Amino acid sequence: MILADISIRRPVFAVMMAGALLVLGITSYLALSVDLFPKMDLPYVVVTVVYPGAGAEAVELDVTKKIEDAVNTIAGVKHISSTAQEGYSLTVIEFSIETDPLNDAAEVRDKVNSIRGDLPTDIEEPVIQRYDPQSEPIMSISISGRQSLRDLTDYVDDVIQPRLESVPGVGQAEIIGGAEREIQVRVNPERLKALDLTPLMVAARLQAANLEVPGGRVIDGNREWVVRTMGRFVSVQQIRDLVVLSPKGHMVRLDEIAEIIDTEVESTSASRLNGEPAVGLDIRRQSGANTVDVAEGVNEVLEKIKTELPAGMSLVIATDNSEFIRGAIEDVLINIIWGGLLAILVILLFLANWRSTIISAVAIPISIIATFTLMRMLDFTLNMITLMGMALAVGLLIDDAIVVIENIYRHMEMGKPPLKAAHEATDEIGLAVSATTLAIIVVFLPVAFMSGIIGRIFNSFGLTVAFAVAVSLFIAFTLTPMLSSRFFRPHEEQIESRLHRGLKWWDRGFRYIEHHWYRPALRWCLAHRPATIGLATLILLASLMLIPVIGTEFLPQYDQGFVFITFEGQAGDKLTTTIGNIQTVEKLLMANPAVASVLTTIGGGTDPVYSGTITVKLKDRSEREVTAMELTKIFREEMRSIPGYFFTAEIEQGHAGTRPISLSIRGPELPQLELYTKNLSDRLLHVPGVADLKSSQETGKPELRVTIDRDRAADLGVNIAEAAQTLQIFIDGKKVTRFKEGDKEYDIRLQIAEPYRQDQAYLAMLPIPSNKEIAGRARFVVPLGQIAAIERTSGPSQITRYDRVREIRLSASAVDRAAGSVRSDVQAVVDSMMLATGYSIAAVGEAEIQAESFSNIFTALILAVIFIYLVLASQYNSFLDPLAIMVSLPLAVVGALVGLLMFGSAFSIVSLIGIILLMGLVSKNGILLIDFTKQRRAQGMERNAALEEAGPVRFRPIIMTSLATIFGALPLALGIGSGGEMRAPISRAVIGGMISSTVLTLLVIPVVYTYLDDLARGDFRAFFGRKPKPSDEKSV
Repeated sequence: MILADISIRRPVFAVMMAGALLVLGITSYLALSVDLFPKMDLPYVVVTVVYPGAGAEAVELDVTKKIEDAVNTIAGVKHISSTAQEGYSLTVIEFSIETDPLNDAAEVRDKVNSIRGDLPTDIEEPVIQRYDPQSEPIMSISISGRQSLRDLTDYVDDVIQPRLESVPGVGQAEIIGGAEREIQVRVNPERLKALDLTPLMVAARLQAANLEVPGGRVIDGNREWVVRTMGRFVSVQQIRDLVVLSPKGHMVRLDEIAEIIDTEVESTSASRLNGEPAVGLDIRRQSGANTVDVAEGVNEVLEKIKTELPAGMSLVIATDNSEFIRGAIEDVLINIIWGGLLAILVILLFLANWRSTIISAVAIPISIIATFTLMRMLDFTLNMITLMGMALAVGLLIDDAIVVIENIYRHMEMGKPPLKAAHEATDEIGLAVSATTLAIIVVFLPVAFMSGIIGRIFNSFGLTVAFAVAVSLFIAFTLTPMLSSRFFRPHEEQIESRLHRGLKWWDRGFRYIEHHWYRPALRWCLAHRPATIGLATLILLASLMLIPVIGTEFLPQYDQGFVFITFEGQAGDKLTTTIGNIQTVEKLLMANPAVASVLTTIGGGTDPVYSGTITVKLKDRSEREVTAMELTKIFREEMRSIPGYFFTAEIEQGHAGTRPISLSIRGPELPQLELYTKNLSDRLLHVPGVADLKSSQETGKPELRVTIDRDRAADLGVNIAEAAQTLQIFIDGKKVTRFKEGDKEYDIRLQIAEPYRQDQAYLAMLPIPSNKEIAGRARFVVPLGQIAAIERTSGPSQITRYDRVREIRLSASAVDRAAGSVRSDVQAVVDSMMLATGYSIAAVGEAEIQAESFSNIFTALILAVIFIYLVLASQYNSFLDPLAIMVSLPLAVVGALVGLLMFGSAFSIVSLIGIILLMGLVSKNGILLIDFTKQRRAQGMERNAALEEAGPVRFRPIIMTSLATIFGALPLALGIGSGGEMRAPISRAVIGGMISSTVLTLLVIPVVYTYLDDLARGDFRAFFGRKPKPSDEKSV
């Protein structure tokens, strides 16, 4: 080969090329970011709208449906999911994966802006943003102490938050829980009634009295003066002294009709660490920032802050995602090192020569380091997926060098000098090695360019492994023959080496297997072709029967060191009630010896105060005897004894749509949906593996409905909008203006005094302004009870919608069985239900993603097989010879299935990628065998004789490369270390497939080759098992 010849003649040139790869690779490695998974631009846009005081049904009708109708017209919309709950609307628009996320967000923004005039006037401005997985918190910090919650919050807000947000890469430090200062004006409705005042009049007076308005400019001679009206409140006492009314010269001040309190915002959330109240801080990184670097920067700042904390205040890092990422990356790197060492050990055993071992081993570090250059060019990160590909490829990277060195070694055993042996051996094996490597590379091209979420995850995996293998081929044709020609000793010198003598037992054992087992077995198979093919077919069919037993899942579950528990109490429970009840759970969790800390978050964001999340941080894996998966079962059982609460325990944080089982029951009428949900729930309780079954249709929240009589309101001159605003002040209060102190501003909230808000009887007495003129009265107010009927009822606390239709989402966990297998049984139950026209039940969430991903993987598998055939047909200029080689592909599936079953792994996107990888790996064995056969036949040897020589000659390199691949992947298969459970299935599939394919390929492929040769020559007598005609013709 030209490349090998140049390298042998110009050794310095070969070394410099390898050196250039190393320099570029090391430089690129130092610049790579570190993360858990590859960067993904998920095609989701989220629209959130706050509608203060509105019930779930009002939010759905006035906001949610209008937004859905507007965005549905955008091209590429795949699904629209919405949630309408008290005071809040959330709409998630999922686009096709091929669309541009930035353009999607812009189009959604334009559509929402176009209907802004149709939305209620008192909503807050809609917030439109792309869903970015990088925006999830990477750290959670908890601050507690003997100080009051307000003092803690002020310190966090003034000191800790600004310093953390100045750390490079930090996008936001969000305060969770705590107590924010607020000035509350609590008016007495009886005093208002006596003065013919209304809450709206008081609100208008407060707003008018707290202004700072520019008045323009005044020119005085040569000077210009800026005029400002200084009308802001400068103290809380000024608010108390505000004159709200002055009838007949008597001034009525605000503190005469209201109590003005400098207090905190009514808490709608709480943060607790290990059972004690605390203020939480969630750290979010900027898009594209390095998670580990950001966490290190935050930790450095926190160490300084800890030394400056006031006495009695403590700061604890409750969660830190970078810890798991660092552990996972370190463990994969260790797997790479151990895999490389084991692969090198295989070479040492077979060649018994330290020189050849070192020469072949050089391919591993050079190929891996050079791959970092491609990763840097394509903006990949060092993550569990890319490094998993490298760890799996360790055995592959040495394969080409093994085959070349083994052939050089064989030629030297013939007595040839090293220079000549390197030249002739590389030239002889060049075509076969190129074909094997190209077969592996083309397998990864469909993987790299798969569509859907799976494509986003494994794009970097495919390209990384393909490039590493391509570099290993380059090394095998340059550095390997050059070093062999310079450093190999003549055969007689090798024979006397201590290492060679020490490993004679291995060589003798291997040669015994080759001569006394393999040669007779090959001859028997060639003599009994129908029996060989029949037996191989029977083994393949028997293995396919294992598929239902193995089960399926989307991603393997892996221990991240956390258990996430979500809880939900009774609708209408107060925050203090929830805190009191959840303390029992906290004590129960902290009593477990595997638990390191317990972080509780109640309410917050859009969550009601009767629900929340408990993040259970576990001790290091070496310090506990149970896994996170086992602990979820333990916690489920323990929490069943707590009445009035529904709990779920998962090893990943998420919502109902991300749980393993998620069903969308859709239709127009809510009562009918509730009946279907109840029926389906009762049936699913009997499905093995279904746990924590939960419906999104919550118990109706207690509700007081105020129905205004429009005729009476019109007759009394009452504006319905003013009645609604007055009611809002009575119930929730209204932020009417802001009080500035120093460089901070605080809300001034107007609301009815606490005793009256707790008494529903006062609701009917609430004074509403009237525009009706009454003789002798300056103002006229109407009690709410005169224009409205007030009734007690219950309403939905939230309404969910999917694809613009009302739905009830039924979700569950999967325990003791693979999630995909549980989903199959669930789907069978769904299919057995009879539904009315207009109603449907569909699997959504993970089930939908898994179905799409499996479909894409099988498409990639078919394309991989086609590409392998195209490469082989082109290499051998034959349409039939590649078919003999490709017989090894289905034979690999036998071992892959057995391997998954033995290790208890299910079919997942990880294990299926391993099966695709197998298609390229196992074809190389057939290539080596058939290539040598064709060379011997070209020299005039009879077909069976050529096969009987090719088998034993290629037996050693085939076994060597297969064992190198198997042992290189072995550390991954053990599933040891952080995230090891997720990485293991791909390696287990590869190891099992390599074992079965290697054993069967050495015997079955020669038989298939003879059949195809008979077919190519038109010798149908021989093809159908009759005595063949003597012939020495080549296959065409």
